[in-house]
Amino acid sequence: MKTMVEGAHKGGLVRKGGKLVVVPSAWKTMEVPLPNPRLAMTIPWGDLSTSWRSTGIPDIEVYMAVPPSAVANARRMRRLAPILGLPFVQAFLMKRIEKSVKGPTAEDRERECSFLWGRVTKGAGSVTGTLETLEGYTLTAETSVAIAKRVLAGEVAPGVHTPSQAFGSRFIETIRGSKLVIPA
Repeated sequence: MKTMVEGAHKGGLVRKGGKLVVVPSAWKTMEVPLPNPRLAMTIPWGDLSTSWRSTGIPDIEVYMAVPPSAVANARRMRRLAPILGLPFVQAFLMKRIEKSVKGPTAEDRERECSFLWGRVTKGAGSVTGTLETLEGYTLTAETSVAIAKRVLAGEVAPGVHTPSQAFGSRFIETIRGSKLVIPA
């Protein structure tokens, strides 16, 4: 949440031709076929870097499922972008977040799960896949521990790697509760 506030005045990002390109917030939307189809909007997440580093795919857009009101709000906020970057506005927004936004409880994290959908297109062909996995905070914690154990065990060559570069494209399937489906 804090990262979103810190970057709100910068707009969005996509990768085009291998380069990060600034686009307006909520630049594009699409319906994503999760277990229940959901509206999703483009977001400037780190996947723009990690997926490019892992695959070399030059054009990447990252989407997040959101209610229609979130798309409308993100698009309305475009006009306020210069103000959102001012230090006193950032400080005010951060204090509001600290007072009002709470992360999920342990029970929430155990009960919830995450759904991801991806599509890779080349020419007229495309491949899609889905991933059902742990709730986001839990997934981050468990993958971080699994990666640290494997690094400490000497399973990774020195250097900078994404998880898929270090442990293979199906590493996520080694994490409990993860089901990756890529139809043939």
